[in-house]
Amino acid sequence: MADSEKVSSPPAEPALGGGGFLDPSSYIAFLHEWNTELASHYLVRLQSYAMLPVKLTACRSADDLAELQADFCRRLISDYRSKAARLCDVAGGHDEPAAADAEREYSARILKAQEDAREIIRQAKEQAKRITADAGEAAAAGRTETADGESKAA
Repeated sequence: MADSEKVSSPPAEPALGGGGFLDPSSYIAFLHEWNTELASHYLVRLQSYAMLPVKLTACRSADDLAELQADFCRRLISDYRSKAARLCDVAGGHDEPAAADAEREYSARILKAQEDAREIIRQAKEQAKRITADAGEAAAAGRTETADGESKAA
């Protein structure tokens, strides 16, 4: 076969942000990591949407609903922002996320824990208010409540 008759293979595509060339196994690894990141993101978002009806039933006022909506939007934006950064890392050929991304993720988790603690405290305060209000009403009506929850006249 003459040199002019040789069939050449198509040129390799450059890596995304890597500047070199990727072999097929690198493409497969890239696609696997990319799709895994997307699937994990969609799973987290779907879980958030699935929990929404449960959280809605816990709302006792319009303020509770507004707080739930604001929290949902904050988490949505945070999730998309962090996943976009992670996908940029994947596309850039980085094996490990940048230290800044890891710090942001840690900060977001701490913030989430603080928000959850704040919500638990708020719910406990509401419950305490309801209990004291019920006890005050019962006392005003001349009723007392036994340890087993039964109400009897004083």
